[in-house]
Amino acid sequence: MGNASKLSCLLLFFICQLVSAHNHDELTVASASSTIASSSRPDHDNAGAVDILRGGYNSDSCSGSGITVDMDDGVDINTRNTILRFLDSFDAPAEDYTFHVQGFRWHFMSLVRDSRRLERLAKHYLSEITGGREGDDAGAGIDDLEQAANFVVNFNMAGFFRIQTGLFDKFLREHLCQEDSIGPFVEGGNVAAETDAFKKIVDQVDEYRVESENLGRVLYQRAKAATNPSTSSQQKQQLLGDVTRLSRQLAEQLSPMRNLQEILIVPAISRVV
Repeated sequence: MGNASKLSCLLLFFICQLVSAHNHDELTVASASSTIASSSRPDHDNAGAVDILRGGYNSDSCSGSGITVDMDDGVDINTRNTILRFLDSFDAPAEDYTFHVQGFRWHFMSLVRDSRRLERLAKHYLSEITGGREGDDAGAGIDDLEQAANFVVNFNMAGFFRIQTGLFDKFLREHLCQEDSIGPFVEGGNVAAETDAFKKIVDQVDEYRVESENLGRVLYQRAKAATNPSTSSQQKQQLLGDVTRLSRQLAEQLSPMRNLQEILIVPAISRVV
């Protein structure tokens, strides 16, 4: 299969995943928003709750901000410098090269965004339960937390990592980690240092993926337990605190992973493919 065909396959996979994720996300937000808005308490902060679900407090989390070459991303300086030198060796300016699999980047940014949304949602319900409200209305709508966690962990993240491990990771290893793939782009043809550096980067990204998946499993279990009718109020507080903390950790865990991809992998693929 030629490069053009492989790129077409990648694009199709990500387009299908993004369309499905968008539709699922809209349904999730609409359902959760409707549940909160139906509260009979006149002092219920409907607008604030909907903002939490829609990410209204941090709408720029899907932008390119936060990418920095100085971030502690688990990669040694020699490996990073080897790749940066490789990127600098191309004569044309960076803007002349195009990364064609934009769905990969969009999906990743949506996962970081939704992790932060889930953190805000858990904080919202935690504040309702610990804020002095009493009776059945305390934490009304909390059942939506499991639905939101399921979307973030078992749909958005699971779908993204399934494509990454089943397709994109192989694509990267074929085009960046083999000497015959990047040899034509290196002066003198001695590409051992470059291929070794790219292998370390791709391996590090995969380690972050495994850690994120493990974190996500615990996160979903806590969210599911928090919405169990038999869970006491005190237990709910503990579990909601866990969901808040784990959602934040998930977003933080994904940040250095995205950092490596945006600074080192995306520019490299745009040059050699």
